[in-house]
Amino acid sequence: MKRTILTDKTVDELINGFAEICVAQDHAIWFEGNTKYKSLFKQMMAIDAELKRRGLDARQAMTRLFTHPNIQVRLKAAINAFDIAPESARTVLEDIRRSKHYPQAADAGLRLDVEDGKF
Repeated sequence: MKRTILTDKTVDELINGFAEICVAQDHAIWFEGNTKYKSLFKQMMAIDAELKRRGLDARQAMTRLFTHPNIQVRLKAAINAFDIAPESARTVLEDIRRSKHYPQAADAGLRLDVEDGKF
């Protein structure tokens, strides 16, 4: 997502931007390295912060991404929406962990361990 003023975006635009960033993160993991990933992570967190600022309805829109075809999108959506949709987010994370599609499976397992108080 290009650098824009997030407050001017609709919730749908923010959710779509979040997904685009996560797809780019997936690519960066394999081909571009940590510097690119960190830049994308900051953008993703800015969108998450804007959704939080807008309230519960805006944050619940993140759950639409739980069925996205890209595993990185599903992972980050579940992590960022865990506090508002814990049961469905847990299911997404458990599915990712079981997939053994690394590194996302490891990230999902770590998040589940944190939530279960194992970490």
